[in-house]
Amino acid sequence: MPYLIPLLVAVALNTADRALTRAALRRHSDRADHFLLVYQLTSTLLTAPFALHALLGPAHPISSLDTQALLIALAAVTCWSVYSVSAFRSAALLELSVAATISRLRLVLAAFFGVVLFGETISPTHGVGLAVLLAAYIPLTRLPREQLHRKGLAYAALSTLAITLALISDKALTTWLDPAVILFLGFAGTTLTSLVLNRGIKAAALRPVLLPAALAGTAGAAGYYGLLLALAKGPVGVILPVYQSSAFLYVLIGIVALGETTGWRRKILSAAVSLLGTALVLYG
Repeated sequence: MPYLIPLLVAVALNTADRALTRAALRRHSDRADHFLLVYQLTSTLLTAPFALHALLGPAHPISSLDTQALLIALAAVTCWSVYSVSAFRSAALLELSVAATISRLRLVLAAFFGVVLFGETISPTHGVGLAVLLAAYIPLTRLPREQLHRKGLAYAALSTLAITLALISDKALTTWLDPAVILFLGFAGTTLTSLVLNRGIKAAALRPVLLPAALAGTAGAAGYYGLLLALAKGPVGVILPVYQSSAFLYVLIGIVALGETTGWRRKILSAAVSLLGTALVLYG
């Protein structure tokens, strides 16, 4: 499995990204769009040199792009923009473990699109694994209402749909473009969106979230590059569920580091079931 190492690196960095984001936005829940702007600018600046290097190289020349590729790239940028805005707003309203649980809906969507668009197959064990992953929702349905903020849940659901479509688009783009270029396009497009959302903002307003957003953006850019490398080498129906195994780490960090202890037994049970489902998906 040549995709395993970059996938594990992506999981670790994504966990760091999400933990930093939740910690910062829990303190500054009214600055989600400010956080988004710093995050995206950081990621765009970090990925630009690698994208330029890839474009100047012999592989995947930009001249090979056709109308289909351009439309897919536009769709990817749009989906990443929707995902980023809704994900950061969700992080300001929902606990880390609850938001991660909602995001597992992408597993079923990923498997569906993997079959329909890429001709991938789902083995019986793989199918059982997906069912187990969905069953992980059950323990969290009994959490107190104050932990299930309606607007936060809506943002989380929207971000889940958007990132699934974004990842599928990026998977398709690997036919034409180097992962570094795909990575840059997603961040650059979302940076433009965040500039529109924050038009007229003064630099002083960014200071409270400047450092955590920059650190999270760095981890997010590196982690997603690892995920793109994995997607270029392996099946999306396996890679995305394994990528979601970081939900167990989210729960532990939320409980231990962020003090989100209400309903901790249900959260741990949900995360353990998720790990079992992930193992079945990988084995299948």
